[in-house]
Amino acid sequence: MDKQSTKKYVLKSLVSLFFHLEDVNPKVSESSWGTLFTAAALLGWTEIQPLIQRKETWKICECLLMRNRRRADDFLIESLVYIENPQDPIREAAVRFIGLAARQIEDQNEEKLDKLCSILNDLLLDQKPSVSTLASQTLLILKVTWNQPAAGCTLGTLFTACLTFCRGV
Repeated sequence: MDKQSTKKYVLKSLVSLFFHLEDVNPKVSESSWGTLFTAAALLGWTEIQPLIQRKETWKICECLLMRNRRRADDFLIESLVYIENPQDPIREAAVRFIGLAARQIEDQNEEKLDKLCSILNDLLLDQKPSVSTLASQTLLILKVTWNQPAAGCTLGTLFTACLTFCRGV
């Protein structure tokens, strides 16, 4: 394959690799870390490589989403499969990823928000309390910040919006 085709293939595998960093099988997890490092090198993402070496999962996720804002919708769709994963850490990672990716979507409309909320609502009954709590927090944040410019969302405005939302419930 030529280099451009290889890069497209690697980009399509990033979400899967990212979730398997959290795999409970240490061999799968370690293999995913190594493969992600190699993928970053192939893509020329030198700033992500030190994060991979330090295993800073959520900084890697933020970098991935910032570098590929146009693909945030695709990443979000790819991540939905992982909320049904039998492994608790992977479901937790999926919920976190959904929350981060949703903020990067360029076409934020009510229909998308409703679909995401419906999916996250199903996770409120997850057997693992950390997954259900995270789903609840992500729901709240999405409802409050959807269609708000990321730069305009300070901790103070988020807190005020959360208070307003909670009072309305």
